[in-house]
Amino acid sequence: MVFVALAPAARAQPSVQRLGLTEELRIPVKLPGGTRDILVAVGPDGRVVAAPRYARGDVIGFDSAGRALPWKIPTGRGDDAEVMWPSRIGWIAGVSTMWIADAGFEQVALVDAVGTVVKSIERPSWVHPTWAERRKYPVFGSMEAFAVYADESMLIMPSRDRSLLSTPSFDRSRPHLMRASFGGSIQRSIAALPQTRNSLALRAKGCAYTITIPFAARTYWAVSNDGSRVIIVTPGTDSGTVRVVSIAESGDTVFSRLVPQSVTRIAPATIQNFLAGVRSCGTFSAEEIRDSLAGRMPGFAWYVTGVMPGRDRTTWIVMRAASDMSSERTAIVLDDRGETIGAVALPATETLVGGDRWHAWTIVPGGVRAPSAIVRYRLAPTRAQPPRSARAGGRTSTPRPPA
Repeated sequence: MVFVALAPAARAQPSVQRLGLTEELRIPVKLPGGTRDILVAVGPDGRVVAAPRYARGDVIGFDSAGRALPWKIPTGRGDDAEVMWPSRIGWIAGVSTMWIADAGFEQVALVDAVGTVVKSIERPSWVHPTWAERRKYPVFGSMEAFAVYADESMLIMPSRDRSLLSTPSFDRSRPHLMRASFGGSIQRSIAALPQTRNSLALRAKGCAYTITIPFAARTYWAVSNDGSRVIIVTPGTDSGTVRVVSIAESGDTVFSRLVPQSVTRIAPATIQNFLAGVRSCGTFSAEEIRDSLAGRMPGFAWYVTGVMPGRDRTTWIVMRAASDMSSERTAIVLDDRGETIGAVALPATETLVGGDRWHAWTIVPGGVRAPSAIVRYRLAPTRAQPPRSARAGGRTSTPRPPA
């Protein structure tokens, strides 16, 4: 662990409305022994589906009142398993059909409201452009599914590109999210995702090594489980902001907003201590490596630790505390237009897995890192101000109780 010496904040951040959490529902979760990673997806009707990620067990569901749904979908290699290794779960917008991305059987399974797998979409052998766009996109040998739509298309991230024809306008250095048919025909590009440049790769004779750059800002992105939004969070125009971009399923930008974060300078001595520990590697001298690293070292701390699209097109940006000794985390909640709804302090030991304008869902850890419960909290405004480590600015939209 690297401990960072931080200078005092350069300027105060404007405050926003503080939202409090009140526990509304606790659902005990029993998964096979040894399960350490769990998928949780909150549906449009409030149901919650849980499954072990990349592990054997059952996909189970609960209604909005926490009652277990009368079905289970077995996973694993058994004869009764129609899904091997779930990697993502979501819903097709506008219908009750659930989809499960299955890395084991290389498929996307469609599941109806009573837990029956009604269709298997096999991963296409090739993800390819139409003939008219053959010089716009490469051919890809693999893909990962992120959403399924009612028009029999999917949101995918293709990989293993093949240069059958020249595609000069396609940026191969960045991962892409694309809309494609079930058969693998590319319909359109949705987003070219920015890369996180928080490492320095050294490749030369006698040297094959990657140095992680401490303190560097990390880009975060996430897709809503119905594919209606792609959220991307990157550093803003100055050290005191982060840029939040929301992209619709059509590829159009819904909003692009700057959200303030704390402004805390990294002490120069901390940077110098890190650089002093750098050694030579193969034909690269220590001085050459230090010079390359020095140009990439940020001057200010980065506090974002994650982003989550809410089920009602809200956006949740999770930030850590300014102090390295604090486990405090705060989520800044934006509405569907990018306006700030408020800031909520998250339970320190729980993992945020779902949210909307009025609720937050978390996983409670159990023994040996296994989850023990899923908790639904009610959000409500409080009079207290948000923590110093996660203040946000801009206009604040005051929630009104649902009808």
